[in-house]
Amino acid sequence: MHLSLFSRLTIGYLAIFAIVAAASSYAIVELADFGSRAESILRIDNRVLDHEKFLTDLLLSQSRAEQQFVLSRDEVWYLQFVRLKIDFEARAESAAAVADILIRPIMRRVRDNYRSYVELVDDEARRVRSRRNYPQAWYKQNKDKLVDAMLDELERLRANQQQTTYTKVKDLVASAAQAREAALSIAAGSLLAIVLMSMLITKSITRPLAKLKTKTQEIAHGNFDNPVQIKSPSEIGELAAALNLMSQRLKEIDRMKAEFFATMSHELRTPLTSIKEGTGLLLDGVGGVTTEKQQRLLSIITEESNRLISLVNTFLDLCCSKVNLSGSNGNVNMSGWKDDNPDDERRETTRHHTTIVT
Repeated sequence: MHLSLFSRLTIGYLAIFAIVAAASSYAIVELADFGSRAESILRIDNRVLDHEKFLTDLLLSQSRAEQQFVLSRDEVWYLQFVRLKIDFEARAESAAAVADILIRPIMRRVRDNYRSYVELVDDEARRVRSRRNYPQAWYKQNKDKLVDAMLDELERLRANQQQTTYTKVKDLVASAAQAREAALSIAAGSLLAIVLMSMLITKSITRPLAKLKTKTQEIAHGNFDNPVQIKSPSEIGELAAALNLMSQRLKEIDRMKAEFFATMSHELRTPLTSIKEGTGLLLDGVGGVTTEKQQRLLSIITEESNRLISLVNTFLDLCCSKVNLSGSNGNVNMSGWKDDNPDDERRETTRHHTTIVT
């Protein structure tokens, strides 16, 4: 399966997004749990402690009011007791509503003792209003006993709630430390995964590009063999195919150029050799006696012919150095062109001269 650059980058980005999303989801879950525990402390534990404080104050105020009423027989104190009673019952109802399963039995005992306490106060109030003698000490003893019992229950409620709050805060701190360690581990793992994934994606792109770069350097130095093989990514594979096609075309053009230069060099050297040999024969007197001026001209022609032949041979050697003389790469074999026997050309020139003299 050969993935394109767009597909690889898309998959890589999606994988990175998935890693980041997973880490973020974990952080969100931990923060939600942290928030729910903190809300539980604020919404339940602190409110229960506030209710306990208010209930204790209300109970002590009611005890003081009803005692003042018994001593002074002033209805104002009894009315104050009734108002405090209404507040106490409302506060007790609210505390029972937010209390957890461990606090509810304590609140139930407080409310039962409070009903008994209110019944004693109301009964004593009727006896006070009737202005008849009654066992005041007995009433006081029982009321104090009920008030002390309620205060003990409220104190137990406060202690239990403080212990519960302390346990929740301790668990919250432990959870925060665990979440911090987990977050650091996830962040480190995510960073490592992102780096490795980025390296893999980058490597899958840079490696074929490096092959293309090496191939272009080889082409620049005249090496058109060994086509580069790249199939993935598809875009770079298409570029590699185009580069291979260009290399083959350049190889063919280079071969054609070498053949052309070799042919032209061969065709130039043949007539130059004939001219050289002809002038040599004329200098040797084969065509008849030559004057001093003619000999000087023939010598110039011979020197220039030698110079041109040397240049053509050098040019042919240069062409041969670029062409595979064995013909293994499809290039033409020019060994026969370079090794032409000059004696054949000389005999050909002599044959023409003999024909002219005859």
